[in-house]
Amino acid sequence: MPQGETIYKPVLTKMLAYNRHIDIANDEIRMDFVLRVAHGQVDVSAPQFCAKNVSASGRSCGLQLKYSYYGNSGLPTSLGYVNTKTSTNGKPDGTGAVAWSKNRDNKYTIQSVDESGEYDYLTISIEADISYAFLPNDQNALGGVPTQQYVYAIVGNETNNGFTSDLNDTAHVTNVAADYPIQLYSNCAGNYSCNGPRSFVGWDGYPSLVGGGQANWGMSTNTSRRLLGPRPIEEGIAPPKSFFTSWYHPSSSSSCSQVTSYYFQWLGLKDGVWVPVNDLTPQAQQVQQSPMSAVAAGTVQSQAAFNDVAPANASKRTLIAKQGSSGGLSPAQAADGSINFKKAKEDQGLDGYFKLVTWPQTTNADGSQDGCSTSENKDIYNPLSDHPNGVQQDMSVEAADALIKNGWTIDTAYYKYSVSLHAPAIDTPADNVHVSKHPVLSGTGTPGAEVKLYAEVAGQPIDPADPNSSTTAGRLVGSVVVSPDGRWSIQDNDNQLTSGTQRYHAIQCKDGIDSSFSNILAVVFGPSPAPTVAASSISIPHTKREYGGELAPASKVKVTGTAAPVKAGDKLEVYATHATQSTIGVLPTGDDVISACTQVIAPGRQTWSCDIDPSFFLRQVSSGDTYVFRARLVDSDGQYSDFSVDQTLVRVDMTPPRIVLDQKLPKDKISGKIYNPPAEDSASGAGTAITVLWPDRTVTEIVADNSGNWSVDIPEGMPSGEAKVAADDAAGNQTGWLSVMLNVPENHQALPFTGGRRWCAMILAGVFLVAYILACFCRSRRYNRKVRT
Repeated sequence: MPQGETIYKPVLTKMLAYNRHIDIANDEIRMDFVLRVAHGQVDVSAPQFCAKNVSASGRSCGLQLKYSYYGNSGLPTSLGYVNTKTSTNGKPDGTGAVAWSKNRDNKYTIQSVDESGEYDYLTISIEADISYAFLPNDQNALGGVPTQQYVYAIVGNETNNGFTSDLNDTAHVTNVAADYPIQLYSNCAGNYSCNGPRSFVGWDGYPSLVGGGQANWGMSTNTSRRLLGPRPIEEGIAPPKSFFTSWYHPSSSSSCSQVTSYYFQWLGLKDGVWVPVNDLTPQAQQVQQSPMSAVAAGTVQSQAAFNDVAPANASKRTLIAKQGSSGGLSPAQAADGSINFKKAKEDQGLDGYFKLVTWPQTTNADGSQDGCSTSENKDIYNPLSDHPNGVQQDMSVEAADALIKNGWTIDTAYYKYSVSLHAPAIDTPADNVHVSKHPVLSGTGTPGAEVKLYAEVAGQPIDPADPNSSTTAGRLVGSVVVSPDGRWSIQDNDNQLTSGTQRYHAIQCKDGIDSSFSNILAVVFGPSPAPTVAASSISIPHTKREYGGELAPASKVKVTGTAAPVKAGDKLEVYATHATQSTIGVLPTGDDVISACTQVIAPGRQTWSCDIDPSFFLRQVSSGDTYVFRARLVDSDGQYSDFSVDQTLVRVDMTPPRIVLDQKLPKDKISGKIYNPPAEDSASGAGTAITVLWPDRTVTEIVADNSGNWSVDIPEGMPSGEAKVAADDAAGNQTGWLSVMLNVPENHQALPFTGGRRWCAMILAGVFLVAYILACFCRSRRYNRKVRT
C-alpha cells in the first residue's frame, strides 16, 4: 500500500476507455475503468448500495459513483447501479447483461471482481448523460477545449457507518477522471463556430441498437443471453447491430469538419498492452459515408455504419471486418455482422477487453484539405495520415497510446475480462542443467510488471499442486521490472549451494495485482564432468634445418580431446607435466607444470583443441621429454571438474641432434659422432641420418651406427673448399649445417713416387722416352735423303 494511503481509499488502477471528445449539444459520459477497493468492501450481488455491513470493522461497505460538471464545489449527480451479476440458482443467467445493454439513464455496472490479497479490483462501466455549460473562452479552438472531468468513486466511511458527503475526504473519495480530461466542442450555434468534426456517441434511441439502448458501451458477452426473440445469444457473441460509428459536422460551412471517409479498428488488451485484434482488424479499415450535418433519429439510423450487413445503397458503410487480399471475412467476424469475441480472445491470448477506435479523414466543406494538415490537434484532421494501418503489433506502447488518444472510442465490449496478470515464465537456463553458484535466470513477463524470483527453501519444498501457497514461496532472490520487449533477468547472488539441485519460480505484479506463480525450474549446482585428452591427436612440431636447427616461426604443440560441459562459460584448462612427476589425480606445482592453454567452450559434447607454445618443452629437456597431458573444466565460481582420467604419455622431442666432428680428420674422410640431448654423456644418435653437401654441390647421405659413429669418404677428385654436414634424428628434428673446410692435395708429375702411383709414373715416362727416340730417328732419315739428292 502506498505511503499515506488508507486501505479504504478507492484507487484508479487502469483507465480502459472513455469518451474523450464531447460536444455540448450531445454530451454523454462513457467510461470503463478498473478501481481498487478494500477486499470485501463492495458486494456486487447486492441490488443496490450500500448493502453489505462488516460489523467487525464497524463500517458500512459499498460504493457510490457520482459526477459533477464543476468539481467538488458543484452539486454532484449520483449514478445508479445495474447488477449484471443477476443469477439463477447461483449461476449467471445473462439477464443482468441484457438490462445493462438497455440502459438509457445514469447508471454503472461492475463487470468483474478480481481478488488480490487485501484488495479487490472492480472493472466498472459507466453510461450517463452530462450537460456541460458553455464556456466563455476558446469555444472556437480547433479540436476542442481541454476540460477537466469529475467522476467520483466514494467508499463507506468507517467512522459513521455511512458515506461521506465531503468530496474532499481523500481517505474515501477519488476522482477517477482526474488524469483524463476531455476535449469539449462547441455546438456551432450563436457566436460559436464549429471547431472540428464529431463522432456521435449515441444516446437513448439515437441510433437504435440491438437492445434498444446503449448496447455499444461496456457490452458484456460473458454469458449466453436473450436480447431479441426466443433464440439465446451464445456466450462470447455480440449480435448484429451491437456497435455503430457515425461522424457528423453540425454546420455545413465549418472548416476542417466534414467527414466522408473514416477508419475503424478493434483493439484489445494483451497483458495490459493495447494490440490490434488479429481476428478482426489487424489493420485499420476504411468506411465511406455521406456528409451528415444533423443528428436526428432518422439521419443517424440511415447514415451510421453498424456491425451489420450494409444497406444495398451503401455497400461500403459497414463495420463488418474483412481482411486478406480477397477481402474475406475476418476469423471472428460472421457474415450477419455478429462478432465472436470468445474466439478473438482465445486465438490471440487476449485479456478479454475490446474497444473500437475510429479516426476521420477531414476536409473543408468544399472537399479541400486547405488548412487541415497542421500537426496540432491532429485528432480533428487526419490522425492516421502517418499511420494508415492504425495500431500495429510492433508499435511501441507510447506510439500506440498516441494514436488511440487521437482517435475516438465509441464502442467497447467484454468477454471474461480479468485484470489478473498472466504468470511469468522462466525459460533460461534450461530445466535441470548445471549452473554456476550464482546463476542468472531469465524469462518472459508483462512489460512494465515487476517480476519477483523465489528460490526453494530446504524443508519447505514448492508444491506443484499448490504453487501459489505463500508458505512454500521460498527465499526472495530479487525483483526487476519487465522490459518493453517482455524480457526479464535476475541473478541469484545469495545462493550458497555448490552441489545438488535448486528449484526456482517467479511471480509478477502490476498495478498492485499479483499473478500466479510461473513454471518451476530446477538447476543443478556443481562442476561439469571431466573432459578427456586424446593421445593420438597430439601434434608436435620439429626443428627445421632452414632455421638453423631452431623451431620454425609460429610452431605449436597441438593437443586435442573431447569434453561435454553442461554450463555456459566453462573454461577448459590443459596441463602438461613430466611423466616422472605425474600422479593420477594430483597436479604437481612449480616449473615442471605448464598451464598449456585456457579457453572458454560452450555447453555440449564436442571436440576441443589447443595450441601450446613449444618453448616450454625446449626449456625442460634436462628433466626429460616425456609428458602427461591432462585437462579439466572450471566454471565462473572457481569450481573445478575432475582431471581427465586418461594419463596420456607423449614424448615431446623437439631438440635436434648434435654433430661432433673428429678432432683429427683423415685427409680422405669426414667422420664424427652424433649425440641426442639430453643424454650427451654417451653417443645416442643411432639411426640418425647424416647429409654431406660437398664443395662441388653433390650430396652424400649415410646413417650413423648403433654407437652414433659415422664416416664418409671424400669423393675422388673433389676440389678443396667448404663442405657442409647436417643430421636428421628419428623424430624428425634437424640440425643446422656444420661447415668443414676440405684441403685436398694437388697431383705431382716428378719423381720420386712411391707405391702404385710411382710405378704408373715410371711406365708413362718410359713410353714418352721411346716415342722421343723414334721421332728423332725419323727426322735423321729424312735429312740423309735430302743430302743424297
